[in-house]
Amino acid sequence: MKKKILLIISVVTLFLLNTVSAVDYETNDTQIKLIINNHETTAKMIKNPTSDEFLSLLPLNVELKDLFGREKYAALPTKITDNSQKTDTYSVGMLAYYEPTNSIAIYYENDNEKIKEG
Repeated sequence: MKKKILLIISVVTLFLLNTVSAVDYETNDTQIKLIINNHETTAKMIKNPTSDEFLSLLPLNVELKDLFGREKYAALPTKITDNSQKTDTYSVGMLAYYEPTNSIAIYYENDNEKIKEG
């Protein structure tokens, strides 16, 4: 499973979203480096205040835990203000912010379930 996650993350461009959507978002020039199990990849950030606040937390070390066999998540040490557009869908390979639990998630499997709003 870890190899599958790393392969997906390496192949797919990652985006930081409040909750992920299939909608096209404007990206900025900011990329972050992700190191997962000694494997390195980058993520493009979308342009919004939530992304800006997340960037202010970097560098950041978190322990990822599995949830629902579709995502790896970790709580952030500081609450992020989230006034961004909300949605209940996601795509494999996306990095997301989930406000109700102040967590980030990386989606690696699509189970066609909706993301519960908090």
